[in-house]
Amino acid sequence: MDVPDYAKILVCKMSTIYLATLREDGLPHVRAISVMKSEGLSTIWMITSASDDKAKELELEPRCMIYATTIGDEPDYAELRLWGIVEISADRETIDSLWVDVYDGYFADGGRNDPSILALKFMSNSGVLTTQRGRETLDFKKIQRPFTD
Repeated sequence: MDVPDYAKILVCKMSTIYLATLREDGLPHVRAISVMKSEGLSTIWMITSASDDKAKELELEPRCMIYATTIGDEPDYAELRLWGIVEISADRETIDSLWVDVYDGYFADGGRNDPSILALKFMSNSGVLTTQRGRETLDFKKIQRPFTD
């Protein structure tokens, strides 16, 4: 299987990933976050609250990193690191398209109708896939649209 295809399958299988942002003091902040939707390696959608640290950090510095891994003893063990930027949106249509009812309990003001909910659109510009076969740098010029700041 082609490396970019393998990495795309890995992202599509993940329900939880790790998002690394920069705090205001410049230190990294890593936390688990649910994947609401992915479009291969190019775009990964998440949701958060406007009052959450990640929203504030991404507002100040949209460049971030996503880390995903399979369980260590699986025969197809893999780690995927993606670097990119996040666009933040309060668009209700976008949020509704991403929403899963299980998240109602995470938002105090009425679940999906909570006005503080934001959609996070991560757009990758580079990545590294590490498997038992070795480490591969993902060439994003070949597998998706060119990235520009």
